[in-house]
Amino acid sequence: MLQGLTRGMADLRRKVSWLHLGFLRHVHGEKPIPLWYWAFSRRLAGIFSSEPDLLFPPYEFLRSTGESLKVEELKTLLLNDTLGEWTLDAQTIILVWEILHREKPRLIVECGAGISTLALAQYAATASSDGDPCFIVSLEQDSEMAQSIRGRLSKVGLESFVQVVHSPLDANDNYSLHNFEKVLARLPRKYIDFLVIDGPQGAIGCRLETLPMLLGHCMEGAKWFLDDAFRDGEMRILHQWSHLASIEVEGIYPIGKGLGAGSVRHTPRVTGH
Repeated sequence: MLQGLTRGMADLRRKVSWLHLGFLRHVHGEKPIPLWYWAFSRRLAGIFSSEPDLLFPPYEFLRSTGESLKVEELKTLLLNDTLGEWTLDAQTIILVWEILHREKPRLIVECGAGISTLALAQYAATASSDGDPCFIVSLEQDSEMAQSIRGRLSKVGLESFVQVVHSPLDANDNYSLHNFEKVLARLPRKYIDFLVIDGPQGAIGCRLETLPMLLGHCMEGAKWFLDDAFRDGEMRILHQWSHLASIEVEGIYPIGKGLGAGSVRHTPRVTGH
C-alpha cells in the first residue's frame, strides 16, 4: 500500500511539473527563462521529494513520432522515427528549426549524432540554396552510431551537407577533438556560429567541458543550446558556465527536457586550421 502511495505521489509530481511547463510556455512564449527561476523551482520541488531530476518531465509525455511535426520537410524526413526518448523531442526540434531560420548560421556543430543530425542537414540543404553554403559537423562518440547516421543521410541525399565525425571520449568523458579539427581545416568556414549540445553520453556532468573546449572554435556571438537542461547535472553545468567570462547563459526554454541557451562572448580563437 505504501509503495502504491509513493508511486502515486511521484506520478502526481510529474503531472504537476508538466502542467507547470505548459503554463510557462503560455505566459512567456518560446523564450528562455533565467536560471534563477529554475534554481528556485528545483529547491521548491526538493522540499517534497529527495529524488533526483525532479524538474525532468516523464518520457511518456515527450514521446511522439516524426508524424507529429508541423514542418512538412521534417515530417517527411522523420515520419516513422520515435522522438523524445534518446532523441530531441518534437517541440525542441521545431524550436531549433525556427531559430535556425531566424539566425541563418553557416557552420553548425552538433555534439551527439542522431535524429537531430537529419533535421540540421535538412536546414543546411534549404539554407545552401541561396548560394551561400551551410555546413554541419556532428561529433559522435560511438562509431556504429556515426556510421548509421551517415547511411541515413546518404539514403535521403543529404550526405554532402554533414560531416559525421567519430570523436571517442577520453578518460574524463570529454570528446577527442583531433578528427574534428582536421575536418574544420578542410572547410571554407572555420568558426562555429551555432552549436547544439546533446552529448556526450556518460557520467552525470560529463558535458561540463564540452562548450568550454569548443570556445576557441566559435565566433563571437555564436548561439549555443544544451538539451536535457532539466536534469540536475545539466542545471549545475549551466550555473558553472554562467560564471565564465566567455559564456553568456540566457536561461532554459520551458520545452521538452529543457533546452539551455546562450551565446559566446569574445574569446581567443584557435588558429592554424
